[in-house]
Amino acid sequence: MSYASAREWSALRGILPRVFSSPAMRFAGQLFSLPAQLVAHELFRPNPWGNENSPMYGKGPGSLEYAQALENADTAGRTGPIETDYVTPTVTQKVDNFLINTNQSPNNVVAENIAVNEAAKAAVNSGDMTPAEYFGTDIKPELDAWGRTKTYEAADGTMVNRSNVFTPHYETGESLGVMGRSQRRAYDLAAAKAGF
Repeated sequence: MSYASAREWSALRGILPRVFSSPAMRFAGQLFSLPAQLVAHELFRPNPWGNENSPMYGKGPGSLEYAQALENADTAGRTGPIETDYVTPTVTQKVDNFLINTNQSPNNVVAENIAVNEAAKAAVNSGDMTPAEYFGTDIKPELDAWGRTKTYEAADGTMVNRSNVFTPHYETGESLGVMGRSQRRAYDLAAAKAGF
């Protein structure tokens, strides 16, 4: 080792520990550590299912299209799907697949649906079925201004009207005002028995 290289090495031995122990170098060591690299990879990697212009958009793992794309990729000898593996079937292909799977002709399906709808309409018109049952919706009970039902079942099983602070008294006509829970329930039951 020459004198010049020995002198440079001794100078580096004095400087290097201070450089590597500086806060900037410690931060850089943490920045490029394995956990930091994994977080950066998760945050900044491209999402092929998030590109709106891609045929893969919204068809990630768990979707039927993804399963079909995996089959297409396996057939082509690839381990994962690429954009060309995603085939979007047209509406007629979907209908044809449905008819093939159910072993029915289109005319039979249409005639069957018309018959079911006509039978349901006849049941509604005759009163055997309510419109809510026909349309498949539940009719919500009438609610007061506070989101509670206007009637409720008292302890003895009687259906009573729910009163509030502004309800006029059935005998005096004055507003009820503030009452305790048991007082209000007793009033509601008495009003129901009196016919109000």
